[in-house]
Amino acid sequence: MAKFTATIRVFDVEAPNRQAARKQVEAHLASNALGRCQVVGIEPAAVPLPVRRPNPPVRPKWWNTALGPLLLLGALAWTLWFYWLLFE
Repeated sequence: MAKFTATIRVFDVEAPNRQAARKQVEAHLASNALGRCQVVGIEPAAVPLPVRRPNPPVRPKWWNTALGPLLLLGALAWTLWFYWLLFE
């Protein structure tokens, strides 16, 4: 069931200060005897956002298994190229 936050404007509240006015309005709400009132706005209650953990970077599956052999193949190719240039 959806939850909502309602803002209500109540008229004819006479009190010497804010605290007394608040207590008077709370007493009216508690006794359910509101005289004149106006609904100013109704808004959906704020829903807390889910906390998401950052996702690790996505790498292809072959990355973990082929990285070592690819490095060895690169080192071998560089070595052959180097000796080719050296002894040519």
